[in-house]
Amino acid sequence: MHNAAKILCNAQILVLEGSRMPPSDLSRTPGGERHLLQKLIRTELGSCHRHWKRRLIVEAIAKRIGTSDDAIKEIAGEYGYRHPQNLTRAFRRQFGCHPSLFRGARTGK
Repeated sequence: MHNAAKILCNAQILVLEGSRMPPSDLSRTPGGERHLLQKLIRTELGSCHRHWKRRLIVEAIAKRIGTSDDAIKEIAGEYGYRHPQNLTRAFRRQFGCHPSLFRGARTGK
């Protein structure tokens, strides 16, 4: 695997496994360095590292909301959101609706 792809893949795995590392610390994974990871995310994915990490986390939360009956507040906390309204804001920005409406649409409720 190309070194850049390996670094991005390692960082993505850490994010999706629920790593609470700030995005800049993800580059401290084997084979990465801070500025290199940030540059790779910008050039390869067209995003800044903060937006990239938030997008991955919100996508993981959406999957969880669609497949679980756990409270949205509980899920938000598990993914590092101290305040559920911050998740709601990010969720609306990414999916155009409130997390509970997303769950209702997915489950038919």
